[in-house]
Amino acid sequence: MMNNYIKKIIIMFIILSLFTGLSSAESISGYVTDSNDLPVNSVGISDNASVGSTNTNSTGYYYINGYTNLSTYILTTSKSGYIDKDLSVDVNGNITNANITITEKGALYDIFSIMKNVVDNTAVIIGMVILGVIIMIAVALGGWIQKLLNKATK
Repeated sequence: MMNNYIKKIIIMFIILSLFTGLSSAESISGYVTDSNDLPVNSVGISDNASVGSTNTNSTGYYYINGYTNLSTYILTTSKSGYIDKDLSVDVNGNITNANITITEKGALYDIFSIMKNVVDNTAVIIGMVILGVIIMIAVALGGWIQKLLNKATK
């Protein structure tokens, strides 16, 4: 009798262990610091899989839990006055040292950012200029053709 009871307990333990293993989730945590190695408070941290997002606390610490797929995730920082930063993290167990250093935007950052956008969109700008020229030529030709038709009908 006792032998069957022990077998049942062992089977229940194995089943519970399997379900506990299946439902466990991994986490990513670390610190966000600036270029002077000082903690940065209220930095938004999100991942590319929408598992979770959080903000750093006063010590720059963040923690996101709920990763069930062992995979590579991209964490992205977001804070006004700082350049956004991405960090690739391979989750295979709890990751506790996913530290990120972010850089404060300098005075010229916005100017360079605007210039980069102009350079990146140069083809669009050139296309719009060419289209504008074509429209102006079509309007001018249309007016000229209209004058010729008016003279021909008189």
